[in-house]
Amino acid sequence: MQTKPYKAFTLIELLVVISIIALLIAILLPALGSARKTARAISCQSNIRNIGLCFATFSTDHKDRLPATGKNFGNGQNMIGPSRDDRSWIGQEAWPASIGGVNHDGVLLDYLGNRGVPVADPDGLGTVPIYLCPEMQGGGYTANGVGSNGRFDYMGVYNFTGARVDRVPLEAEYRDPSSTSFEDAFVPIVLEEDPDEFGGTRGTDPGHAAADRIATNHPNLTSHYFAVDGSMHQFRGLRDSRGPQPNLWRIKAPSGATVSLQYQADSNGLVWGSWDKR
Repeated sequence: MQTKPYKAFTLIELLVVISIIALLIAILLPALGSARKTARAISCQSNIRNIGLCFATFSTDHKDRLPATGKNFGNGQNMIGPSRDDRSWIGQEAWPASIGGVNHDGVLLDYLGNRGVPVADPDGLGTVPIYLCPEMQGGGYTANGVGSNGRFDYMGVYNFTGARVDRVPLEAEYRDPSSTSFEDAFVPIVLEEDPDEFGGTRGTDPGHAAADRIATNHPNLTSHYFAVDGSMHQFRGLRDSRGPQPNLWRIKAPSGATVSLQYQADSNGLVWGSWDKR
């Protein structure tokens, strides 16, 4: 009985197949990379939106006051109010006392539900995944617009700690650090922050003030923020490697005066609720 001879690939045919596979990989890899970046940006935007909505819900439950940011730092300027509900929005779940934080849970945990369940981080201190932006991860703290302090990438604005929502205007102006002109923007209450000022995880706090800069982690130097009216926006095309500091903003205070986003304590040294008196 005669067997049918087996026909193998010739070397040329094999090389053609390999070339086609290599060409397909070259075409698809950039698209896959772009899809991954888009997915990370969407996830980051979703995180900040959910945190912002928790800010809004908290204020509805607490006489229209925004949650506090930070703690009393012992410098004569008290960042939080007198009651238990006036504590910082982030607590020991991601900002424990061992790194200069607090020994109580953040007041937003009840609003986050199962999205606020802490997990262990590489240092064994714990954090909450929704507090972290996927595009800032992978490599730990890195300054100049990228990186993460490893605990939280979203910040409240110190200026509005304990402020009544109806006293915060909807619009303001900011100046890019590399520009001399101001641009219109909605007023942020939660934003992404570059971790540069304090040089890593220790000494970092969940408030935007002083020399803090807005992060520019996304393509084309953009950054997400949640506005006081409940809408999501981006700072687009920032020319500097990091966004503006609080003192590069112009915003109308309740008195009608034009002020910056830098916080200011009242005559009793209390920052909590001081915006309403400005």
